[in-house]
Amino acid sequence: MAIFICAAIALAVGGLWLMAGQSEVAVRAPSPDRSLANRPAAPVNSPAAWVTPDDYPQDVLHRGGQGTVGVTFVVDVYGKATQCRATSTSGFRSLDVATCQLIERRARYTPARDGQGRVIESSQTLRFRWQIDPSLQP
Repeated sequence: MAIFICAAIALAVGGLWLMAGQSEVAVRAPSPDRSLANRPAAPVNSPAAWVTPDDYPQDVLHRGGQGTVGVTFVVDVYGKATQCRATSTSGFRSLDVATCQLIERRARYTPARDGQGRVIESSQTLRFRWQIDPSLQP
């Protein structure tokens, strides 16, 4: 057992000697790509495809309800819309709720980036107009 301990010490000392004899090499982190810095989130698909006439809530459609919904939502670091809330109402709860549900299901973004080029969460504010095609109205 004593021989094993001495051998381990000799290897450790020898290793230090070898390390001391080598020249120093600087290791630096890669520079962030400045072309990616300070970029807002950008939609990957058209917001017009997120909320369509086919999505019209039937209860509001049968009553002839129309209106504009203002929404704010978070774009997470994966480009998904989350935490949507109506900031101005259409006057119809069904339209307000449907708008946020559809945005959270369909909206996709290239996430925002900070000054160092790192992906960050951001918020978006949009308005969607629910309008019944006049040819469909009685």
